[in-house]
Amino acid sequence: MAPEPYNGYLSSFSLLPRIVSMDSNSKPDPSPALIQKLTVSYDEREDRLLLAAQCEDGEAQGLWLTQRLTRPLVKVLLGRLDDAVSADTARIREDHRSVMQAWEQSAAAIRQAHSEPVTVSPEDEHGLIDTVNVVCLANGDFQLVFHWPEGNALSFPVSSTAMRQWLGILHQQYRRADWPVAGVWPAWFDTAQKTAKQPLVIH
Repeated sequence: MAPEPYNGYLSSFSLLPRIVSMDSNSKPDPSPALIQKLTVSYDEREDRLLLAAQCEDGEAQGLWLTQRLTRPLVKVLLGRLDDAVSADTARIREDHRSVMQAWEQSAAAIRQAHSEPVTVSPEDEHGLIDTVNVVCLANGDFQLVFHWPEGNALSFPVSSTAMRQWLGILHQQYRRADWPVAGVWPAWFDTAQKTAKQPLVIH
C-alpha cells in the first residue's frame, strides 16, 4: 500500500551533507524557480522522503531527501525557531520556553488547511538533494533553496508559521519512516503534535 502524501513547506542540505544557514541580513536568492506547493511522503523502497514540488510554471519536480540530510536539517530549523522565541523570552527558564514552543507549534498546526497533493510520475527521474540553503530573513520568514547535481535548484519561500506547519508534516513522515528520533526532535514537539491532531494532507 502506497504511503499517504503530505503537503507542506521545506528545506535542507550536501554530499557530505551540508546545511548552509544564513542570518537575518541575508537576502532571498532570486535565481532558482519558486515552489508553489510541496507534498512530502516516505518511500519505503528508497528509505527516503520524496518531495513532490509544484513549480510556478506549473511543472512538477520530484526530489529525494535522505535521512542523513533530514536529521541536521531539523536541528537547524528548530534552532532558528527557538532563537525567535528566545529573543522574547531570554529571562524565562528552559522549561517555560519549551511550553511556549509547544503552544506556538500547536497553534500553527491547527491553522493548516487541507489541499490536494502534488503528484510526480514514478517513471521520471527525481533529483537527489545535496545542499539546502536555509535563509532566515529579517521579518522572520524563511527561504529554503534545494540544490541537486548539475546546478539544479528550487526555492521555497515560507513564513515562520508555514515553517512550523512543514516541520509538523516532516515529523509525521519521519515517524512513518521509523528513523531514530533521539537527539533530533525535542519532547515539546511530540506534545504539540498530539495536541493539534494535525490533518494528514495539508497545504
